[in-house]
Amino acid sequence: MDRSAEVKAAIEEEQQLVDAKLEALEQASDDRWAAIDQHIERTRESVLQGTGEVLGQFRAELTEFKLVLEEKERAFEAKLSALEERLKSSPGKLPVVKSSWQPESVIYQAEMVAHNGALYQARKDTAQAPGGSDWLCIARHGRDAITPTVRGLFDTNEAYAQLDVVEFEGASYLAKHDNPGIPGHDDGWQVLSKRGQRGRRGENIRGPQGEKGAKGEKGDDALEIVNWHIDPVNYRVVPFTNNGQAGKPLELRALFERFLEEVGAP
Repeated sequence: MDRSAEVKAAIEEEQQLVDAKLEALEQASDDRWAAIDQHIERTRESVLQGTGEVLGQFRAELTEFKLVLEEKERAFEAKLSALEERLKSSPGKLPVVKSSWQPESVIYQAEMVAHNGALYQARKDTAQAPGGSDWLCIARHGRDAITPTVRGLFDTNEAYAQLDVVEFEGASYLAKHDNPGIPGHDDGWQVLSKRGQRGRRGENIRGPQGEKGAKGEKGDDALEIVNWHIDPVNYRVVPFTNNGQAGKPLELRALFERFLEEVGAP
């Protein structure tokens, strides 16, 4: 017998004891009241005979009986409360959990198995695969999470995917989807942090001239524009140099509007 059956049997046994005690208490109360009724009848006869002393004694006994009855009721309520607390504090026990479901295996009622990343509990003895009507899904399988990927400086020669993070013109951007376009110019990017403002210029204190330094190594070749990104929607072109970095975009809308005015286009 499992723990749940033991707890259920204990509850039923305690309930039977409580019912028996209630029945005994009610019988005792009925007997006592019957005795009181007999006593009242005898006292009434005595009163009719002018015996006031008997009536006073009866009142004293009735008060005493009331106190005794109230005490018994308090004791019974205390025992009932203690029983409820003991039943509530009884430790539970989870059903048996199998490692994983195997084909052509029999799983018994209330047992739990893992299958395809989820947890199932059998509604009855069954050889059915988890997921059917004989099973109750306790926990479904989760999904693999995705996290941002830091890609460094934006480079036109690289392909970018959703949640890639790049730096471009002093700001950082997060890709909303694959192939998001140019940061700051296409809607495929979400700004994470903007470029900060230029700080206040410091004091111009010139120190003594130092010694002439050694001749440095030859520097990198000068930057050269090797590609243009055309934005026909906004009439804008963005130059890209041989190091993969974007230059300052050229705004051409005003130029085209002036041209159309001069040629008299409708």
